Amino acid sequence: MEFLKTYPNNNQVYYLTPELPNFEDFYLKVRELEGRVYTDDFVVNLPYVPPGHEQKKEWIIRQKTTQNFLNYYKKLDLQNVLDLGCGNGWFSSMLVTNNTAEILAMDVNKAELEQAARLNQNKNLNYVYADLFHPDLPSMQFDLIVLNSCAQYFPDSKLLIQRLMKMLSKNGTIHFLDSPVYEQSELAAAKARTVQYYEAKGVPQMAAHYHHLCWKDFTSFNTEILYDPRGTWTRLKRKFDRSISPFPWLKFSKKKTNQ
Repeated sequence: MEFLKTYPNNNQVYYLTPELPNFEDFYLKVRELEGRVYTDDFVVNLPYVPPGHEQKKEWIIRQKTTQNFLNYYKKLDLQNVLDLGCGNGWFSSMLVTNNTAEILAMDVNKAELEQAARLNQNKNLNYVYADLFHPDLPSMQFDLIVLNSCAQYFPDSKLLIQRLMKMLSKNGTIHFLDSPVYEQSELAAAKARTVQYYEAKGVPQMAAHYHHLCWKDFTSFNTEILYDPRGTWTRLKRKFDRSISPFPWLKFSKKKTNQ
């Protein structure tokens, strides 16, 4: 991606738009309190964590999601991929080793981006700081866009998908992984729990940056549910096997959209 060379570069991270105020400070504070500001040695082994780790159950779920996605992804003929909300880069490092596509890994968290760039040196992988909705964001097109456990940090999922559709190649696809999606009747309670959680952490400001995806928001798009946790059989299995993901895998494409 030669165009990146025209943008400022700091610690191997390209800056495509101005830095956003506040979000990173609140986000990293919560991550620190949750024990999720990981060392380099820890990140390079993700999504695998050592036995007895306090987040082991969570990462077992994410291991399964990752493997299912990679089994699908490595068979695709792709030129350019966007890993949106890449964080510390563990997932983008797996993307670049499972396909020959060029990967653009994007976030608005410069601390984790710099860690990601430090740990993942590959000619087909670039890390960028960019606000997806900034008017000065350069025009880019991708064959695949993936959001792994981060769609909930965008305030409007419909606007998010509409924006990403404009960045897709003709036959491109968008994938949401490991983000909670609620029925309309569940939203009020979910939002209340979020406010209570961040207040208890002492970072109430973060509640304004965490949002709740709703199934009805996807009805105007060409949406394929590649994994649906709502089925009766899946719900029953989760009672006995907590490694089964409670989060869907959603795929969006331009074809036959009703927008």
